[in-house]
Amino acid sequence: FSGAIDWYDKKTTDLIFTVPVAAGTNLSNFVTTNIGSMRNRGIEFSLGARILDGGTDGLSWTANVTAAHNSNELLTINPLFGEADQILVGSIAGGVGTTIQTLTPGEPVHSFFVWEHKRDASGNPIYSDENNDGTINEQDLYVDRNNDGVINVDDRRPFEDPAPDWIFGQSSYLSYRNFDLSFTLRAHLGNYVYNNVASNLGTYSEVGRGAPFNLHSSVLETGFEEQQLFSDYYVEDASFLRMDNLTLGYSFNLKGQSARAFASWQNVFTITGYSGVDPTANVGATTTGPLQTSALNGIDNNIYPRARTFTGGLSLRF
Repeated sequence: FSGAIDWYDKKTTDLIFTVPVAAGTNLSNFVTTNIGSMRNRGIEFSLGARILDGGTDGLSWTANVTAAHNSNELLTINPLFGEADQILVGSIAGGVGTTIQTLTPGEPVHSFFVWEHKRDASGNPIYSDENNDGTINEQDLYVDRNNDGVINVDDRRPFEDPAPDWIFGQSSYLSYRNFDLSFTLRAHLGNYVYNNVASNLGTYSEVGRGAPFNLHSSVLETGFEEQQLFSDYYVEDASFLRMDNLTLGYSFNLKGQSARAFASWQNVFTITGYSGVDPTANVGATTTGPLQTSALNGIDNNIYPRARTFTGGLSLRF
């Protein structure tokens, strides 16, 4: 057995983010600048073990497990932003200049900034004329958090964190006589994603356009006729368990030379309750411009599933 435990508490100053600025103050309406300071605290574990040792002809199994927990908090905002107590970021599709995340001191970085949607007895979001004024609007759908009789930006609140509470990893290598098998598993717990595909296309208004779009299936549950981009309904738990790869090999002698045939499978399976095509669709994506700060931080605009790859080969040793 071997292992390690690490604990850290790190404060970072002069954070660099691409954030919006007032029109006319810059050559672009976005600027990359130092926005403030944040704190990260966490703990990491790793454990490796040779669980079975069957020798040359028996079953052997070596496994490694890692676990990491991190919490982040934005501490301060740069005075460049005046008296503002938050910076709105996270551009989304469905509106001009619409953002869905916030940088707010005391909250995790890139928390979603949404309204609290009223729910019916079944837990589904309400979409009906609740106050009988003849129209369906924000007053019918969302909670008036400050009780001023108006639903506006003051009723939006930081909600959930796109970063996972826990990250787990597990890798195993097994061998039995001439056969070998290896695989890796990965899991994220407590991470949330804003499903922008659903919020942008999950309304019946899409079929009334001059060039109609396909509807997102969420409209069958919500019945939304118009977009509800700021509804917390679209902020989904994206925790998942994924087997990233699986490899099976067989070693043998080929005319006196060592040889190994193998087959490999990447993206074997994913178990998740997230309704989008992939809970990690935007992790590692490359973007430029205003969407740069959002595409890597829990906003999902992906409509294509992750590729599943099968590979086979033969290796010879001379």
